[in-house]
Amino acid sequence: MIRVTLEILERYKLWYGLILLFLVWLIYWPTLRYGYNVDDYLVVENNLAVQSGMDGIPKLLTSYYKEVDGERFEWRPTTKITYAVEYEMFGEKPGISHGINVVLYLTVIATIWTLLTSNLPETSQQRTIFLALVLFAVHPLHVEVVASLKNREVLLSSLFGLIALVLMFRKKREYWPENKASMTIALAFLFLSLMTKVSGMVFFLMAPILNYLFNQGDLIKTVKFSSLLTVPFATYTIILILFFPDSFSRAYKQPYFESHLSYIESTTEYFATAFYTVYFNAKQLLLGSPLSFFYGYAEIGIYSWEDVTVWLGVAIMILVLFSALKSKKWPVRIAGIFVFPTMVLFSNLLLPVPGGVADRILFLPVLGVSIGICHWTGIIAKNLPKTVERSLFGVVLLLIIGYYTHLSIERVALWKDRMTLVESDLQNYPESAVGHLMLAQTYLEESDKSGLKSVSDIWLEKSIVEWKRFVSIYPPMGNFIYFQIGRIYQYRLNNPQAALKCYQFAISSWNLNNQSPNFNNVLPTHRIAPIRIRNQINMVSELD
Repeated sequence: MIRVTLEILERYKLWYGLILLFLVWLIYWPTLRYGYNVDDYLVVENNLAVQSGMDGIPKLLTSYYKEVDGERFEWRPTTKITYAVEYEMFGEKPGISHGINVVLYLTVIATIWTLLTSNLPETSQQRTIFLALVLFAVHPLHVEVVASLKNREVLLSSLFGLIALVLMFRKKREYWPENKASMTIALAFLFLSLMTKVSGMVFFLMAPILNYLFNQGDLIKTVKFSSLLTVPFATYTIILILFFPDSFSRAYKQPYFESHLSYIESTTEYFATAFYTVYFNAKQLLLGSPLSFFYGYAEIGIYSWEDVTVWLGVAIMILVLFSALKSKKWPVRIAGIFVFPTMVLFSNLLLPVPGGVADRILFLPVLGVSIGICHWTGIIAKNLPKTVERSLFGVVLLLIIGYYTHLSIERVALWKDRMTLVESDLQNYPESAVGHLMLAQTYLEESDKSGLKSVSDIWLEKSIVEWKRFVSIYPPMGNFIYFQIGRIYQYRLNNPQAALKCYQFAISSWNLNNQSPNFNNVLPTHRIAPIRIRNQINMVSELD
């Protein structure tokens, strides 16, 4: 019985699945006890439509992804719909939501295995794919996607896109019109990928390159195949134009301190910064540390062509492009195919990424880098004596797997709540304006939860410290922030003298920054007119 079981495990490569399942469980089981965290409010936390269960689905399908301060952008209903279904079945249980994220992650890994092994069936190739999937499964850049309920949209968008690729390339060199049913369903999944998150666009670049590879460089077949991809893309675009037109203006409505790259006027600086982002992303893909929920303003600055890291980014982009299109070795080719589309679309080259860079954007490129690591480690080992080739190959990979696993376990622990996450990230990225802003808000929330005034006051004081650090990084917001601090002193800490100083600073900040271009990039909702502040000063003076 035991021998039969072992034979089945070996024949169907079930050992691979069990190992991957163990590694993913080892890293992510703590998330099953976690609640909500950064940005979860965008898709699930306190979302009235989601809490309506199945009855809320029509509203989710016809609403913008986010509507705040009179601004509306994007259409991403799919993830919210999954949470509405969850709410209908289980009620509000974040632990179940986290468990579903882990299952989705495992499903993504299984889908990648299916895609690659069905087109690269040789045993040696399958072993390389498995080892690459091990690196993919334990990579620390994935923690944000799996541990964050908001980022289920990355898991779903990636899964839908990968399923589309599996349907398109179910067998070697199978393409339209020989496979009409699979291709039609695949196009529907590509549309779902876009509908879940706009990053699904990477599959519209990836699919033609894979078609070209699997059809052994047949350009005519690739052109015919590519023309079909316009159907889901055009459908998605038409829906946005007709029903969600504000989606196209999102990049220009973000505050300067969140997405200052949106405001770069110099074309040379913009592209220099974009290629710096390529370098930064490559470094994160290989090292995986230090990580942050938001890198952002003053941490990811504006670069010029005099910076050597910009030229390193150019070299990396050329190398990735060559790997995807020209390399004759399948691991190098596949690695480039999984990295190149993301580098083109989401390294600020075409559109500025909020925060400059983001871990979630590198979800699929991790696979390309993992394949590359396995391939080049094997190449190096083959140039050594046979007696040490295999052992060295295994030791190197085990060290990398151990390093990534250690980083991932540490990172998962930091995602247990907002405060832990933001406090730890600010140690690595102390100039992250958004980090200090979010930490101030988190301390303020803790103050509201406290039943004891003495404890509440401690949290308020800590919140004020973080507000001030935010202003020290981004002075144009001093007008708004010091007005808010003044109200805290006035109404909650009962310190009218401190409130007066804050209000006076808010007025002087308005006068100082009013002529600054950066001040013009502060949203109107984040400005407090001096007349309103003077009214508050009069109120404090009368009470005093």
